[in-house]
This record gives sequence, structure tokens and C-alpha cells, in this order.
Amino acid sequence: MNLKRPGIVKDRGTRRDVFCDFDQEHPPRLLTIWRTLAQLAIRPQVIRYDRTARGWHVLIKFRQGFTSGELVALQMALGSDRKRERYNLRRVICGARPRDWNLLFDTKI
Repeated sequence: MNLKRPGIVKDRGTRRDVFCDFDQEHPPRLLTIWRTLAQLAIRPQVIRYDRTARGWHVLIKFRQGFTSGELVALQMALGSDRKRERYNLRRVICGARPRDWNLLFDTKI
């Protein structure tokens, strides 16, 4: 068993990708996401919902890029899992690139 690999990566983020994880039965409301983004004066190119074993992944792609800190803040503002985003913030503070910390897993080990 390889303990260094936490799972099978489904998506790796770039500076244009916001990845949110929701551990709940029902998907987050699209209207809520749109309103949050409108308050921040940013428009997404694509919003995708993926069902997971424990809830939902929401992937949002933008034309413009964001700093790592802005990505974490956006994910938190949209309601992504708080524990996930605290770990992401720690990784950002340690200097990791988005493709190394902003991940969504297909399967966790």
C-alpha cells in the first residue's frame, strides 16, 4: 500500500479553476452560486456539478486567473467544505502551486 498517494485525482486546478466540495445529499443551489459570484463581480465560463459518494463537487472555470489566496477565499465564500479549505490555505501558505493543492479526487484510498 502506497501511503503517499491519498487517492485517484479526478481534476487538478489551475489559476482559473475553483473546486468546491459539498458533503451533503442535495446539490448546492445554482442561484446561490450565481449570487455569490455576482456580489464579487466575477462571471464564470462554466459551472459543472459532479455527484460523489458523499455529496457533490462543483467545478467553476473562469477566463481570468486568481492568486492562490483568492482561489481559497472563493472556494470558502461559495461554501466548500471548511476542513478542506483550511488544509488548502495551509498548503498555499507553504508555497504550493494550485495544481499541487487544488485537487478533486475520484476515489480516496
